Amino acid sequence: MSPYLHCKPAGRLLELNFLDIITGLTSIDIRVSARTGTLKIVVPDSWGVDISELDRSRIAVITFKANAAPIDKHPVVRVRGNIGSGVLQALGPNRRERRLTP
Repeated sequence: MSPYLHCKPAGRLLELNFLDIITGLTSIDIRVSARTGTLKIVVPDSWGVDISELDRSRIAVITFKANAAPIDKHPVVRVRGNIGSGVLQALGPNRRERRLTP
């Protein structure tokens, strides 16, 4: 079994911020179980986020403002699992975070 993160943001905001991560991994797997709550994933512009294997209800809210595929050989974050009435946000860096990046 390959390594993964299992996230259960029950009624809360759970933020995974990968902006300062240096890794040799080609993919990072996240398994989410969210009946309620928000999972916020922030990735660098060169990374990708794949939500193609995510099951979601009709009332789940998905905000996708990240690349679907990585640029060059950067990692892809694969999100699997399910979201009920929860929220998933896949975002790149905001303006302030872009200024702070060397």
